Amino acid sequence: MGHSPQGLADFLAITQFLSFALGMDLFVRLSIRNYNNHSENLQIPEVIRQGASVLIYFFTGVAAFVLLYDRSLNNLLAMSGAIGLSLGYVFRDQIADLVSSISIQSDGLVSLGDWIEVYEPGHAEIYKVIEIDKRMIVLQNKYDYVMRIANRKF
Repeated sequence: MGHSPQGLADFLAITQFLSFALGMDLFVRLSIRNYNNHSENLQIPEVIRQGASVLIYFFTGVAAFVLLYDRSLNNLLAMSGAIGLSLGYVFRDQIADLVSSISIQSDGLVSLGDWIEVYEPGHAEIYKVIEIDKRMIVLQNKYDYVMRIANRKF
């Protein structure tokens, strides 16, 4: 049972696109890590690096599909636009949290270890920022009470 020359050619072509995407992703990761190690004032947040990785793989996948299977880029973009709009509506809260996380981290609004004042009904409480991730900011008060706030509500 042998492999057809066409199947082998497709496999090698896909492997080339995958190797290109992996190389670009590695280059971006190392560049961001190098920049963060040498920059004291401005750090590139992890969420930006993850977004860059997603974009690299997305555009490489689109290029591979268009070039290998001789499809029209216009039809592909129209179809992906409709699907993207639907997915954007379904995941709107997660997208809002992610965009808010990028804004919070890139603008330096809060950092780990910062003490902030949170207004609750009837009073204000002081909390320490103990974690910032893609979806939430985790706060802790002096009594070790932990509160999680979605980034879009922060």
